[in-house]
Amino acid sequence: MKKKLYKSNEKMLDGVVAGIADYIGMDHTLGRVLMVLIALFTGFIPALIFYAVCMFIMPDKNDPDANIFEGEFHEK
Repeated sequence: MKKKLYKSNEKMLDGVVAGIADYIGMDHTLGRVLMVLIALFTGFIPALIFYAVCMFIMPDKNDPDANIFEGEFHEK
């Protein structure tokens, strides 16, 4: 079975960190703590840019058009 990267439904802001944590098999809380630490050590701007880009690129888990990234187009 192929793993897919989605934004999680268990979200604090938009579900990006929880989705990445699900994808790599990590606890959501640990992922959030690591994201805060990354933001603190790199300055907030790179972490915010990464998060903002992921917010727009990562599909929602329940999005019916999420398969469009795999080349599967369907009629609405």
